[in-house]
Amino acid sequence: MTAPGQDPNKDKGHEKDHEIPIHIDHKMYKVSKVTMTGAELRGLPQPPISADYDLYREVPGQGDDPKIGDAESVELKEGMHFYSVLRQINPGCADATA
Repeated sequence: MTAPGQDPNKDKGHEKDHEIPIHIDHKMYKVSKVTMTGAELRGLPQPPISADYDLYREVPGQGDDPKIGDAESVELKEGMHFYSVLRQINPGCADATA
């Protein structure tokens, strides 16, 4: 049983009246969940980010930005930035040894 004034959803990954602003591909989204999977993040833009793209979390400083897998959980913080990049393909080359 929940005590009066307590939010029963607080420990379930979201807070009822609190939205976290994040950015995906330079567009702001406000989310109410504090943890989302890569697949959920991909679904925020409309149309959603397709499987032809990888999703990355932008981190400050030098070094590689981490790629976010569809099943990976991300703890969201205000102002986080994510971006999608087309996966590398080599069109027209059926066999690299030819």
